[in-house]
Amino acid sequence: MSIKLLGIDIDGTLLNSSFQISPENHEAIRRVKALGIIVVLLTGRRFRSAAPLARQLGIDDPIAVNNGALIKRPANGDLLRAVLLPAAECRDVIAIARELYMDPVVTIDAQGHGQMVLDRLDQQNVQMVRYLSLSSQDVQTVEDLLAFIQNDPVQVTFSHHPERINPLSDALARRMGPRVKLLNTVYPQRDLSILDVIHPQVSKGAGLAAIGDMCGIRQAETMAIGDNFNDLDMLRYAGTAVVMGNAEPALKAHGFPVTASNDHHGVAVAIEEYILTKS
Repeated sequence: MSIKLLGIDIDGTLLNSSFQISPENHEAIRRVKALGIIVVLLTGRRFRSAAPLARQLGIDDPIAVNNGALIKRPANGDLLRAVLLPAAECRDVIAIARELYMDPVVTIDAQGHGQMVLDRLDQQNVQMVRYLSLSSQDVQTVEDLLAFIQNDPVQVTFSHHPERINPLSDALARRMGPRVKLLNTVYPQRDLSILDVIHPQVSKGAGLAAIGDMCGIRQAETMAIGDNFNDLDMLRYAGTAVVMGNAEPALKAHGFPVTASNDHHGVAVAIEEYILTKS
């Protein structure tokens, strides 16, 4: 069955290690779009940082941001679908994190760019400090984060060394159970782990399925390319799934076909093999 919808992760997949879209990837996506295939981005990023990349590629179809919690149009930010984390669950996550001396950042503003709220931050957490400094226009500091959360947010995010994130992930899984979903994105070469806490029904796979439904495209007609653990549901959903050469061994162990790395235009290689040579 021919592919009609192509879903692509951003970091570690579309972007190389310099956080750029290679000319090869750009050209492959242009050729796919010329065939009438819908190309969408699915990412853990917020709308502000994902939409410019979609526009750079000439993508005007919906994109899924915040790991699929929000589906929006990149041109104007119109919100097409939102599955938010209940405020009560968010407060419980914050309380558990406090016990482990971890600083949560809560994303709100589903209609906008994705404002981030916090009340404190360990300055030794260089990963989160750097991330927030790059997004300072969207950061709000409040006196008491627990008291502030009265409405359902998009997600809760933690970022730190993997050895700090792993115990938090274990504690949240044990104490929150099915009330939330935990998505851990790991970059060992950068000594970085990002833990997103979202509504249990949210995933990139659910986002890809929702976009497919919007466009009248069946599951068997979808293809997905990803590199990290938060891509797993999307890869499992897609009729054709491809993992990047730079993906973690544990993700490759699921048995998906493997393309080249993000520094060797793996997206373009996969597009050539699974779409262009068969069109």
